[in-house]
Amino acid sequence: MENTLHLSNQYLDVEIRLPGSTPESERFDACAQIQQVVLNGRHRFCQPEQLRPERVTCHGIGLCSEFVMDSVGEKVRAGELFPKFGVGQMRQIRDFLPYDMWSHYEISRFSTHWRHGEDWIEFEEEPETCLGMAARILRRVQLFSNTLSVSTTIINTGREPLDFFEYQHNFVSIDDLPAGPGYVLEIPYDGTISDLERSFRNLADLTPTDASCVKVEGQQIRWTQSLDGYTYHKVTEAEDILPQSMYKWTLRHSGSPVSISEISHFQPQRIVLWGIEHCICTEVYHRIQAAPGSSHHFSRTWIFRDDRTQEA
Repeated sequence: MENTLHLSNQYLDVEIRLPGSTPESERFDACAQIQQVVLNGRHRFCQPEQLRPERVTCHGIGLCSEFVMDSVGEKVRAGELFPKFGVGQMRQIRDFLPYDMWSHYEISRFSTHWRHGEDWIEFEEEPETCLGMAARILRRVQLFSNTLSVSTTIINTGREPLDFFEYQHNFVSIDDLPAGPGYVLEIPYDGTISDLERSFRNLADLTPTDASCVKVEGQQIRWTQSLDGYTYHKVTEAEDILPQSMYKWTLRHSGSPVSISEISHFQPQRIVLWGIEHCICTEVYHRIQAAPGSSHHFSRTWIFRDDRTQEA
């Protein structure tokens, strides 16, 4: 069963998918999942990870995040437990295997609770120690004008230092328009942006293809043809991220007065660009480090604009 609630203000209606909704993802954080954002009662931005039921999926939706702790699984044998924050304690399926998003695990879910007002909601994930690692995770979703922010605090309650990543997958489109001509993604801090033209694969078998659905002009990506039958995946590591006073990307479409932007209030450690025929995903990674007894805080802000909100 799916449980949701709505946050709203004068511009935005935001649908939050609550922990415990089924199907439950084994990959994405159960807290602060933004299932849909509607601007001024008419413009939509969020998509499910997959639209076609025959495809494999991790049950991602809209603006959802993952805590990347893949190597923790390498510490345990089959049958032993390892933690994945945002999800729970996972029972290892083979000796010393990194976490695999396409595998299925027996999971003891972390306990979560929340409270909310008209335009905000706060989540708290309770710590449970596993392999000496434990964290209390606080996440607050807040609306202000035509913006949405997610603030995260990680409190290390274990005996081991924490060092891992978080990113927002951002399964988005504009007004359900499929990925194709008209879309423009501007990302001024991606130092390998031109590589995207050579990063396309056939969706059926993920084999490389000489076809490219985009043209890169400076720091802008312009879609030149439909993504139907194609996908792409490009990674930019920290050393190739261009220094900026503000790390902001913007997606817009020439057929609409609408845009979505994300501001990362931190220096990114990795950028992953991925997409399929119905969504364009810009994934910005943040590195989390916290010694035992200390905490780590970071935040992101999304801006939603149309012809009624240009001043905001």
